[in-house]
This record gives sequence, structure tokens and C-alpha cells, in this order.
Amino acid sequence: MTPPKKRSAARRSGRSTRGSGRPAAADPAAVDAALTESAKLLRAGRPDRAETLLRRAVKEQGFAPRICANLANALLAQGNAESAHKLLRLSAEANPDVAHPWHALGVLAKPRGALDEARTALRRAVERDPRHGAAWRNLGTLLTRTDPDAPDLAAMRGALEMLPRTGAPTAELLFAIGRALEQTERFDEAFDAYAEGNRLRRSMVRHSRAGYEAMADSAIARFDADWHARGPVPGASDAAPILVVGMPRSGSTLVEQILSSHPDAEGVGEVEDLSRLIHGRVPDDRPPAEGVAVLGDDELASLGKRYAKGLAERAPAAKRVVDKYLANAFHGGLVRSRTRGSSTAPASRATTTSRASPRTSRPRSASCGTSARSRTRGRSSIACSSTSAPSRLRPCSTSPTRTSSTTRKPQRAGCWSTAGSSGTPRASRSTAPSAA
Repeated sequence: MTPPKKRSAARRSGRSTRGSGRPAAADPAAVDAALTESAKLLRAGRPDRAETLLRRAVKEQGFAPRICANLANALLAQGNAESAHKLLRLSAEANPDVAHPWHALGVLAKPRGALDEARTALRRAVERDPRHGAAWRNLGTLLTRTDPDAPDLAAMRGALEMLPRTGAPTAELLFAIGRALEQTERFDEAFDAYAEGNRLRRSMVRHSRAGYEAMADSAIARFDADWHARGPVPGASDAAPILVVGMPRSGSTLVEQILSSHPDAEGVGEVEDLSRLIHGRVPDDRPPAEGVAVLGDDELASLGKRYAKGLAERAPAAKRVVDKYLANAFHGGLVRSRTRGSSTAPASRATTTSRASPRTSRPRSASCGTSARSRTRGRSSIACSSTSAPSRLRPCSTSPTRTSSTTRKPQRAGCWSTAGSSGTPRASRSTAPSAA
């Protein structure tokens, strides 16, 4: 008879107590019920309650991949990336022959700087399911291929033949093939793959122009002069992040590189922590700016500290951390309530070096419409990168152009659910790498 302690550990691991090494069978109906209810809680801005529900489901059903994906969503929405990372490791180990948990682990490990772990996990995902387009695409961002006859390319093309010319997996696989062809300097073939992938992706996009305009209008109305005059909330963090915002393909990466050339600054790419923290507390049917009406001063200060902690983990030696997640434009006013002494630096392709130079630590103008001052006492700044100074953000175009062969970034899907998505426009619907 198995001692109680060992039996408990076996159940926590999600493995059969009979010693088969395979995941314990979960009740599909119970799993679906947990997914549906937790998705509702996440959309309602209650990740704490979703976490409680999902931890109970893990205890009862074992490390079912979809339950673990939603639980990772809930943890990330509360700023607990370390626990989410550990959870996805356990999920992958408990389901070693299933591709989805390995993919989820790889996607989360990558932005946390665990690149070797990310490569290994994503490689295992495509080995278990060669048709997993998202895994191929994310793996491709971590590899530099120089051999035009590389086995990966042949494997991806073989997988493409097995997929219908519709759906997200096919689009992701086409983007992965395009990147591999681009790296081996087969540019015409790469462009054709990107074009077909974008055509498929565009057919699946649900975009509401009116919804995005309402989101922008809400931010403008909420974060007015009176709001900025209030200053940071009590207990705000002392961190001083620099947020680079603007239109896609407008030079934001160049702005980040210029700022990062300063010895005290370090760029960490596009960090979605701010969106996750806000959307974890603001219901899906309300614009992000309405978080001001939902959250009190204590919670605003707490979220600001979590955001600052996440940036510090990515660049522990930097005095100023540069976050270039473009959708932060919708959240700048919320940052206003959690940061001290911030300022705004407008930047365009023509004026990047003069206005967003590392030497310009205290920018001279504030024409972004929103500023990042609400979560930390430090001099958080926003560098706006745009070619035409648009008043509202637009979604990325899915039409390829010959002037750029850069692929779209790896998709990070939202939470698992058997219920349909609300379709409400958000600056970011993603919270954790899905196992889908």
C-alpha cells in the first residue's frame, strides 16, 4: 500500500497512482466546467477567485493541461509570473507526451530570459505534434538558420501539407516557414509564405474600429489635466520605467535602442505585464482606462509595485528600464497614479535622435495625450514613436509590404474556455501562453 504522503505527491503531480507514468485521467465534464467558470472570472477581473477555483480543480483532476493554462493566466494577471512558470513546468512534466504544455512552457520561459529552457520546451512541442504551427513559429524566433536544406524547413513543409488552408495553426506555420526562408535568404519564397499567412490571419481578425475609438476616447476623457494634477497615489513605487508607445513599424525599436545605449538604461522589449495586471482587475466590458473607477489607491499602488518588480527581474542592473509594448498607450494614465516625477518624450523617425536621446533624461514636451506617472515615484517616461502623430492607435495591418520582411510576433492566446469570447476590443486580451 502506498504511504499517504507519497500518494498525495502522486496526485499533485497529475500522474496515475498505479505507476504507469501517464497523466491521471481527468473528468472531461469537470474540466470543461472549471474552464468555463474560470474564464468568466478572469474576464470579470477576478483572477484571485479564478485561482482558487482552478487550484481546487488541479487537486481533483490532476495537472490537466487546459486547467493549468488557465491557472497560469490567473497567476499572471496577479503579477505572479514565477509561480506561473513553475506551474507550467509541472504541467509539461506531468504530460510529457502532449505538445500543448511544452508549448505553453516555452512561450512563458522566453520573456523571462530562460532561453535554453524555452528552446528545449518548444522543440519537444513540435516533436510531439509536427503540425503545431504556433510552436514552430515561437521556436523560430529563438533560432538562426543558415542551411537552406535544414531539416526543420522540410518538417514544417510536410506538416503544412497535412493541414487545411484555413485556421490559425496553418497561418502560424506559414509565418514560421517564412522566417526560416528569410533566414536562408530565399526572400521571394519567404514573402509568399508571409503573404499567405497574413491572408489567413486577416480572415480571422475580429476588429471593431468603433470599439478602439471608444477605448481611446475613454483614455483621453479619463486622463485629463485634473487627473494628472493629482499626482501619484500614496505608497507608489520608486521605480522609473520608460514606456515607448506608438504605431507599429514607426521606429519604436530604434527609440528603444537609442535609450538603451545609455549606461543606466536597458531595454527589455515588449512587456505585457502592465496589460495583464490591469485586465486582471478591469472587467472585459469596460475600457482599460475605467480601471481608475474600479481600483482604489492601495490597489493602484500595489499593481504598480508588481509591474516595477517584473521589470526589475528582467533588468536587475538597470536604473531605467525601457518597455516598448505599444499598447501601453492606453494605460499611460493609470501609470500616472502610481509613479512620481514622470515626463513624456514625443519621438518620430525624423526626430528620434534629437528628442529621445539617452542624454535627454527629462524630455521637454508632453504631447502624447497620456503620460506614465501613476505607479512609481521615479521619473517614468513615455517616448512616443510615430510617423504621422495619429490621435488613435490602429491595429497592425495584415497586408504584407515588400519594404519589410519582419514577421508578426508570436501569438499569446488568451485563457482557455469552452464558452465563446466576448469580442470586446482590448489593448491586450492575452494573459498567458495558451496550451492551444
